[in-house]
Amino acid sequence: MSLDRRLVVLLSLALVTTACVGRRSSEYTPPAAPTIPPTTAARADGLSSFDIRVTDDGYVSADQVPAGRLAITLHNDGHGQRNAQFLRLNDGVSLAQLAATFQNEQRSAMSLVSFAGGPGTVPPGGTQEVVQDLVEGQYVMVTLLLGEDGFQYVPSGMFKPFRVVGASAASTSAPLPGDERILLEDFGFAIPPLTAGTHTLRLDNVGKVPHEILVKRMAPQKTLADALAFVLTPVGTPPYADAGGALVFPGSQSVSMALDLAPGQYVAICYFRDSVTRKTHAELGMIRDFTVD
Repeated sequence: MSLDRRLVVLLSLALVTTACVGRRSSEYTPPAAPTIPPTTAARADGLSSFDIRVTDDGYVSADQVPAGRLAITLHNDGHGQRNAQFLRLNDGVSLAQLAATFQNEQRSAMSLVSFAGGPGTVPPGGTQEVVQDLVEGQYVMVTLLLGEDGFQYVPSGMFKPFRVVGASAASTSAPLPGDERILLEDFGFAIPPLTAGTHTLRLDNVGKVPHEILVKRMAPQKTLADALAFVLTPVGTPPYADAGGALVFPGSQSVSMALDLAPGQYVAICYFRDSVTRKTHAELGMIRDFTVD
């Protein structure tokens, strides 16, 4: 087993975050083999774009991106749910060191990385764009899902190391998009009224700890209680479907995300686990339903 693969297997066993239940679709037909430029490209708004395509075999993206503010888009060309949680290795920590520490002492290994955002979970054929700042360093992106048996796993091949290098004045100076604002608090969401259509939402983590927001569209006749029950016991058919989101990023930081919302009932969830109580943030109050008219 290669070092990178061993690293991600160990990460999947030790990470303190809980992700979404794995689902595979046989109805979706993926496009032809994706092509991704080896570097990022500048957009008209001044942001550098970082495109990530994920297939059933793994991630396809640039191996190196510039530091600063990036527009990051995940394209799910596979048959199952996918996301891209970014983890930044602390300065001076190598991939080999992180893998070895996870193997020997998983809890202490978490002190070697920090959660650094990334595009949230989308279904086959879905896309998710987030805009966020990345500082220089070594990163890995991984898909984190929760199986029906309640155990966390990384789907085969769903990992990729990448580096953030240099400093791009153009990308750093571009403003953070967002015509509406969602607050991520310790422990709750403040969500403005939302109408059907495309939204660019600024996400402000005003808490002291990392948070995420995963947006789900509720199935007919399902309630907030059903959603929380499924978070606690993820067995059977979920009471909701993936609608996008932004993955775990630190307190006192902001990112933005684009959502295309159809009319209906939705729920916002933070699955991250509290380091003291070991409860999910959803259990502590970070689960909220809202209506899109």
